[in-house]
Order: sequence, then C-alpha cells, then structure tokens
Amino acid sequence: MEKKRENFLSNNIGPTIDLMATTSFNASSLQGVFSGVAISGSGQYVATVASNAVYVSSSYGKSYSISSVPCSSYSDSNIAVAPSAPQYMMIGSTNGLYVSTSYGTTFSSASVTSAPSSAQWGAVAISGNGQYAYVAVANSGYSLYSSSNYLTSFAATNSPAITGQYLSMAVSTDGTLVYAITGLYLYKHSTTGTTWTTLTHGSSGYSSVATSNNGQYVAVLDAYGENLYVFNYYGNSGTWTVSTSLIYGDFSCVSMSSSGQNIYIAAKGTSVYASTDYGATIYMTQAPPVEYQSIATTTSGTTVVAVSSEGSVYQTTNSGSTWTPNHYDWLDVAMSQDGQTTFALAGFSNYGFASMSTNNGATWLQTGYTTYYIAYTTVACDATCTCMVVSDDVGAYLYVTSNSGMYWDSIYVGSETVDYDYPMPALAPANTCLLV
Repeated sequence: MEKKRENFLSNNIGPTIDLMATTSFNASSLQGVFSGVAISGSGQYVATVASNAVYVSSSYGKSYSISSVPCSSYSDSNIAVAPSAPQYMMIGSTNGLYVSTSYGTTFSSASVTSAPSSAQWGAVAISGNGQYAYVAVANSGYSLYSSSNYLTSFAATNSPAITGQYLSMAVSTDGTLVYAITGLYLYKHSTTGTTWTTLTHGSSGYSSVATSNNGQYVAVLDAYGENLYVFNYYGNSGTWTVSTSLIYGDFSCVSMSSSGQNIYIAAKGTSVYASTDYGATIYMTQAPPVEYQSIATTTSGTTVVAVSSEGSVYQTTNSGSTWTPNHYDWLDVAMSQDGQTTFALAGFSNYGFASMSTNNGATWLQTGYTTYYIAYTTVACDATCTCMVVSDDVGAYLYVTSNSGMYWDSIYVGSETVDYDYPMPALAPANTCLLV
C-alpha cells in the first residue's frame, strides 16, 4: 500500500497535533494503478478505475468513494459516464462488463446476449442521456456490442469482426454517430443506417479517438502517439487537419470538449497537451510529467481530469493552466519564529513545488517556482520566512528567494552527483539570506 504523507501542526507545543489543510482537493484515499477516467458534462461526477478499486466523486473531484463492484481486480479497465445523465456508468474490464444506474454507487454485471466464451471487455462509450452505449470485446476477432435501452442489455452489432481488437470508441451526444478505432482503421457508424464506413488518414494506424457532441469533429491519435489528426465531418465527406508533430512522444489518450474546439492529449512521462483551435495548433499545459494513461474533459472543456499509472489523479479547472494532484508527498517544512508562516515542499520523484501558509496552515498558496524532472528535498528559512533556500534531489542547484517565494533565483553549486538529501541548516536572522 502506498505510504500517505501529510502535514500536521501543533499550536500548543506538542500536546495536540492537527492535520493541516494543505489542499482543497482532498482525494488522498485514492490508491492503485489507474487505467481509466471519465467525467460528467458538468464536472460534478468523476469516475476512475484503478487496479484495486473503482472510485467515484460526486463533488467535482474534491472527495471520492469506493464503488461496490462484483469484481476484485480491474487491470487495464475502461470506464464511461453519460455526460448529461451521470447515473449511467459502465466499466469494460478483462474480468467482466459492469453497469451502474446509481451514479456509480453500485455496479452490477451487464446482461449480454450471446456473449463470447470467456469474453474480455475493453473500450466503452456512452451517449449523453445514457440510452446508447457501446463496448468492445478485447479478445481478437469479435464485433462491437451495443445497448439502446439505458444499459439494460447488450447485443452484438454488425461492426466488422477484425483481427486484433477495437482500442477506443467515441459516440455523439444523441448516440447516432459512433467512431471506433483499431490498430489500423477508424470506423464510423450511424445508427440510422446499417453500414460501417472506413475513414483513414496517415499510414501508421490509430490508438485513441474522441468526438464532439454532434459527431462533426473527430480527433484521433496515431498508433505511435506522435501525431494528432482532426477530422471535420460534413455529410458523407470531410477534411483532415494534421497537427504539428507531437515530438515529445508516446501519447496515450485524447479527449474533446462538446464543441470540438478544446482537445486534450495525455502523454506518458511528459505532460498533458492541449489545443483550443480544433487541433490546428498544440501546446504543452502545466501538468506534471507523469505516466498518464487516460484523460477526460467536461462539456465546456475547462475542467479536465487525467490519471496516471503511478497512482495519482490530476485535475484542472482552468483548461490546463494549473493542475492539482489527489495527493502530495510532503518532503520538508520550515516555519517562521512566530509560527504564523509555514513553508512546505511537495512533489514526487520527477516533479516538485513549494507552498506557503501565513495563517498557521489554515490556507495555502503555491509559490511561483515549480520544477520538472527533479524533486525538492529540503528547505530552510530565516526568522520571518522572508528569505528561503531550497535544495533539489540532483544536488546541482539551490533555489533562493528573498521575498517570501514570489520570485526565485537558481544557484549552481556543483556536480549533479552531489546529493543534498539531508536536513539543511537554519538561516541567519530575518532578511539575511546567508547559509550558516
């Protein structure tokens, strides 16, 4: 079980110690290797699936509860939430297909007509009101299955029975347009017709697909995670937009806002990338560099949730400008002489930031210096916490501020083989930024 690190504060010289309110995103109970995430149109409901449990939030991601599911393992599972009717949720797992009509409180095994023997279920998609839903059989050589009665029952569709498996699916809000991808092809289907149309672009195949509410815009990642293709669909024809090559590699999942204007791409080991112009240009957000597996966005595209295989859930409510994880590893803390100001370091193995409280830990503000690919280790401050010095885990730099964290300077102090992972000495009296 992952060790949970928190900050505690005593204001009476030790007899009692209280947990400090270090973050408003109180979801530290989440644990496991996450493989899937989904969010309702308003952002109120967030559902995540980890290796050991399914977690659902009804408070815009601020707190989570464990769902009741007749299964104990959820490795490589997918989850979907009906955007405008979040009481309808579904999970495609190697151990079974599960549905919920109770906002994710409980899940039950789905009723499937003529299900393949020992079926393993994979990609899932659900329409806006929950009436239409699609699920892929992860075993090779099978068609998609669908429901048109609010998850009551599923039956096989006439989709192509492929060699391999369907990797990802997306459905329009009204459920009439469905997009499904394999390693080689992108298929489009209208529920008003009986045929599946093949849409192709590029030569490497595809790995993830998302669509706008009316199915007009379709975003797909290529099989190598290096390019984003956006299809602007009108009638039976359309045009493709190819983004700038995503040179930072291994992109795992794509999500799209209701209008199709906002697109978010989860990457493994780098960040979350975004587009606000229908895929014409791509930029890196401020998401920490972790192993993102899945991503989901609200109808407006302003709130985004991404999950990682490292056991964390990250959320932004401002289109990626700032991100908040469900928990932090608190690494070191320093306090002013009067006890009012506290400065704490947080982060993970490849990401770090610093937060300050000026009211005995009641509220916290992140300072303006964030590190990527390295982590903070120790901090020391003067009597008023005006001047502070922070070290990192590679031992090459010290970070110094003389204005309570508003601005920082980095000072190169030696080879990266030097390790400063030990308590730093206290600084000199107030406003004297010198190590002693």
